Amino acid sequence: MRILKAGGFFTESWQDSEIIVLGGPSGTGKTELTLNLATYLRKTLVRGCELLDLDFVKSDFTLRSGRYRLEVPLRQSFSVARFSEYPVWEKDVLKLFSDASLESPLIIDLGGDERGLRIFRSLAPFWQKKRVYCSLVVNFHRPFFESVESYSSFVYQTEKRVGIRFHSLILNDHLGHHTDETLVKQAFEKATLLSQKLALPIWFVAVWEELGLPFSFLDSLDCAVLGIRRYLNLAWNVGGDEANGGFQKHQSGDN
Repeated sequence: MRILKAGGFFTESWQDSEIIVLGGPSGTGKTELTLNLATYLRKTLVRGCELLDLDFVKSDFTLRSGRYRLEVPLRQSFSVARFSEYPVWEKDVLKLFSDASLESPLIIDLGGDERGLRIFRSLAPFWQKKRVYCSLVVNFHRPFFESVESYSSFVYQTEKRVGIRFHSLILNDHLGHHTDETLVKQAFEKATLLSQKLALPIWFVAVWEELGLPFSFLDSLDCAVLGIRRYLNLAWNVGGDEANGGFQKHQSGDN
């Protein structure tokens, strides 16, 4: 991930955060953004960080699925019961919350369904006393979430049921290589309306680095713009030692 257009709010908004949560409906791109943000912190800002996967919806496209590869290996802690219907938390996972600090923040990929939100609520005793920064990831090309109203409803239900207060939103709206200036502009207009309705600032707009959108266009967007990389590797592109997704996986008791 690299900054294509700077914006002071991008850095200032979360510098004093110990836990950074990316939330939103399933399929908005939270996992890819989580990996990009974690890599950015480790490589650019030289900050330690940990990853925690609380997405229990898309088993094939979660951090623990082994389908993601990173330039900088990040340690992901998980339970030996990670593939069970409901997670069984072990001490090393819970320790991530207690160890979260300004120097080594915990970055959470939060599942977007009811079960994922309830799981996060069950962990409230471990995060309520921490400095938490939560950003809503929106993608207006996801089924059932094409409108401002759908995201407004999601935020209302999340805050009501889980007690999470969102601090900003991230626009991650793309259609692969079909993404162009017109598409981004239309999505940004919707995101602006959503930002005004929810009284949440836009943290940044995420676009794929490889698209090469002109700076003159990016400069017209009234917020930071970040170029993200795709770390997803489908099964037919991954093999051998690379299949571990780039993580140094360990279970309880490992050093």
